[in-house]
This record gives sequence, structure tokens and C-alpha cells, in this order.
Amino acid sequence: MDDSIINFFENQSVVTICCAGENGSPYCFPCFFAFNKRQQLLYFKTSPTSYHAVLMAKNPGVVGSVLPDKLNVLALKGVQLEGVVLEPGNELTVNSSRIYYKKYPLALLLPGEIYTVELTAIKMTDGNKGFGKKISWARPQAVL
Repeated sequence: MDDSIINFFENQSVVTICCAGENGSPYCFPCFFAFNKRQQLLYFKTSPTSYHAVLMAKNPGVVGSVLPDKLNVLALKGVQLEGVVLEPGNELTVNSSRIYYKKYPLALLLPGEIYTVELTAIKMTDGNKGFGKKISWARPQAVL
């Protein structure tokens, strides 16, 4: 993954995640996130009974976007992402709580569970690198 994408994720705090609604229409929700750069995972916390958690349990494919916490309209920057919400117990979810609570220790006081998104593709727009500059990343496919 490009260092520009990693640095961007590590310095932001809110992602908007979109999942498939009951009629196939998109359903979006914003949430705080933490990023695992080594495994290209994104973590967020929500109630397992929330509408979006129920939807993601049925269809774990998600898309989303991250904008800077402080917008600079002259140097637009942001990320579009694709991924899959992993089921609890997946080996990639093991460090999710540790990484999330390290970034948001006060979240320990709130009810909910940590969810893990395995990122599969990213497109970053970075106006600091030139008008319309795009940086793309895709998770390598496993060889069977």
C-alpha cells in the first residue's frame, strides 16, 4: 500500500461506510475508525443490534469514504474504499480491540463491538500531488 494512503488513514478519524439495505438500496453510516497498516484492515465500533450491523451480517460487502478531519478545499484529498466485514472469530480480527482502543480509549466506556473491514481496494485523490492525482491500491489475490 502506498505510504500516502497509510499516512492519510493514520491521521483521520471518521469513515462513512455504505452497505446494502434490505431492498438493495445503499445504507450509509459514519463512524470513528482505526487502521491496521500491516494487514490493511479498518476497525470501527457499533452495536451488534444496530440496523447497519444487521445488514452487514447478511451482506458483508461494503464501500466507503474518508475525508480529512480538516478540509482544505484548495487541495482536495480523500479516499474511496471497498472491503468485506469479517465475521467475529476470523483470525484477522484478533487485534481489533487493542488497536481501536489505543486510538480511542474513551470508547471503552461505550457499549458496542469492534468490527473489522478487510480492505480490498482503495482509490485516493490527493490534490497536494497535482490536480486530480489518483493513487490506487488493490489487495493481492490469494493464489490457490
